[in-house]
Amino acid sequence: MGSNFLGYLYRSSRMGYRMRISVLDIIDDYKYYIDFLCEHVKFIQDDIFKLQRSYDIVLCSHVIEHVPNPAEFVGRLREISKGTLLVQAPFDEPVEGRTKGHINSFTMSDLEAMEPESIELIESPAWGAFMEPRYKVFVAQFRGTDTSGVRG
Repeated sequence: MGSNFLGYLYRSSRMGYRMRISVLDIIDDYKYYIDFLCEHVKFIQDDIFKLQRSYDIVLCSHVIEHVPNPAEFVGRLREISKGTLLVQAPFDEPVEGRTKGHINSFTMSDLEAMEPESIELIESPAWGAFMEPRYKVFVAQFRGTDTSGVRG
C-alpha cells in the first residue's frame, strides 16, 4: 500500500521534511484496515464534491476508470489540490477484458482532452502483468487550482 509506505517514510523530518498522509474514500469499507495496518495514515470518509479541504499533493490511483464523468472528477481533484495532482489508471483497457466495475477506458486523446501537464505510460508489475497483451497504466500529472489556503 503506497499510502502506508509514504506515511512511514515521512512520519518524521528524517527524510528532510515531514508529510501528513491521508486517504479518502466515499465509503468506510476500508477504514478498519487503514486504521489497523497504517499507523501513520489518516482515513477520511467524504465525497470529494462536498470536501471542504485542500491538499498540497493529491494522488488518485485506480479510481477514475470507475466514475461516470472522468473530466468532471479530474476537475474537482484539481480544485482540492494546491500543488500537483497525479492520476493513475489502466490505459486503453480492452472492452472485452475490462475489469469488473471499470466503466471507462482511456486512450491518449481522452487523456489529452483533460489537459494534463504530462502523461507517462508504464507497464505495471502488478496491473495486467499476466494479461496478453500486457496492459499499460497511465500516470497523468495536473496542476492543482486551489488557492484558498485551507488545508486538510
